[in-house]
Formats: sequence, C-alpha cells, structure tokens
Amino acid sequence: GRDPVELHVDITLELWRLLQDTNTGYWLRRKCAGSLQQKLRGLRKEFLPARGLRPMLQQTDTLAADRLREALGWRVVQSILLGELERSSRGAPLEPLSSGQLFAESLAGLLNELRHWTPGSEADEIVRSLEKWFDPSQRSVVLFGRLLLMALPTESSMRYIEDGSLARWWDLLPRGANARFSLMWAALPARAAKVRWASGSPRSSSPVLSEEQLCAFLDTVAGTMSLPMDNGKACELDAYTEDCRWAFLGKTTYRLVAKFIVYSLEPLDASTTGFPEGSVWAALAMLCRRLAACTIHSGAWTWHVRT
Repeated sequence: GRDPVELHVDITLELWRLLQDTNTGYWLRRKCAGSLQQKLRGLRKEFLPARGLRPMLQQTDTLAADRLREALGWRVVQSILLGELERSSRGAPLEPLSSGQLFAESLAGLLNELRHWTPGSEADEIVRSLEKWFDPSQRSVVLFGRLLLMALPTESSMRYIEDGSLARWWDLLPRGANARFSLMWAALPARAAKVRWASGSPRSSSPVLSEEQLCAFLDTVAGTMSLPMDNGKACELDAYTEDCRWAFLGKTTYRLVAKFIVYSLEPLDASTTGFPEGSVWAALAMLCRRLAACTIHSGAWTWHVRT
C-alpha cells in the first residue's frame, strides 16, 4: 500500500491550497485552517511516534518534512491574518464574531503551529514584519505582541533574550498597565528553558535569565497579582484590553510563568540544606512567601487580592 506519511503530506498540501483559494467561502477556509493545524501537529508529534518512529522533524530522512517546509510558509498565513484583522474594526472583534473573525482565529492557531516548521534563520524577518506595528499608544500592541510570540521559531527564543529584544518589548507598556501583556512575554524564557532542559544541560553556566532579569521577571509577576510586597508602581487601570478580546490571546498567561519556572529549576544536591543563593529555587521560595501572605483559609484557600 501507499506510504502513510506521504498520504498525510499530500492531504496537508491540498488543505494548504484550499486555504489560499479566495474563491472559497470563509466557512470552508476556516475548516481548512483548523484541519491543517491538526494535521501538521499530528505529523510533528503524534503520527510517527505512534508507529514507533521519531517525530518527523527529528528524523534523518527529511524528505517529507522538507517537502512541507518548501510549500508552507508563515508569510502567507500572516498576510491573510493581518488582512482579516484590519477588516475587523482595527483589531476589535465584534460580538458575536463574524465569519471573517472566526477565520482569523483559526489562522492564528495555524500560525502558532507553523513556528515549529519555520527555520530559525527566518526569525529576524518575522520580527521586522510585526515589530513595526508595536505602538504603545494603541491597544493593538497587545495583539501584535501575541502574534509575534506565536510566529517566532522556538529555537530562536534565547537569541532575543540575549540581545535585549525581550527587555525592550517588555518595557513598551508600564508594568501593571496590562497583565496579559506583562506575562505573555514569559513565553520566550519558558521556551528557551524547555529547550535547554530537553538538551540535558539544566546546569548551564549561562542561565536563561540572569539574576537581575529573574528578579525583574518575578517582580513583574508580583505586580500583575497586585501583591502588596511588590515595590513597583503599577497602573490602576487596565487600559489596553477592552478592544482585544480575541480567543487566541489565551485565557491565562500564568501557565507561561509556571512553565518557565518548572523548566528552569536546577538539580539539587541531596546533601545540601536550603536553596543556593541566586537559584531559581530560591526565587520560587521568595514568590511563595509573597503569595502566602495574600491567602486566607475559610474551609478552602481563597485569594483576597485582585488578580
């Protein structure tokens, strides 16, 4: 019979063709985008391991993956998505969502999957294509920041931390002005920490975030939780979120914080007591002490400050 991988690659390419067909209605194109995202994820993570093989992107025989990479492209999806956002009242979705807006939501999910298929060499072009829309005076800065994170290849995460880009993007809005904006950038150090952990080098001599950056990061987390021990000056009004309620912005960004912390925890020596100074363990213990003072127990633990 026919090779199953080649069959699924052919199906993926046909979905890609239909997605770009402007003569096709929104409903069908949205279904194509969703199916394409699932198909690519399956080829990348689930399909081959279920048959005792390594994921497609990790195999030495890369003919099938190369065939997909040559055909698929983040530029096409980003161009269609930005066009749909421009039609949607400058990025503010209506309620209920129109067919075009539902299509934009599905494109965002596809863009997030395509980052796993995008070479790291194209990361700078992705940044240039979206960073030009980063206007702190516009609420859409949250939207375009999220799209940048969804499009950036995982392997490039550390580079944008080391060259200062992360700090620059983080500082576009005053800390506390928008909790989602403050925390969504945790995706970059979280991805970099996961890549380092997966490489088997958790004791890297150069941690993902320096001690100074780690303190600033946890201070930002404390600020978004309105912890009274946070010494930073946070804005009182969430002035940047009212018109940016797209589903692809995500329901919560605290999971990104948790992901970064978990993948950054250093191996501990069983013979030592306490946590090493400057370690992520010590920083986590400090954050827990901050949180403990803001919880009360009335049959169940409850949170008594605004989050």
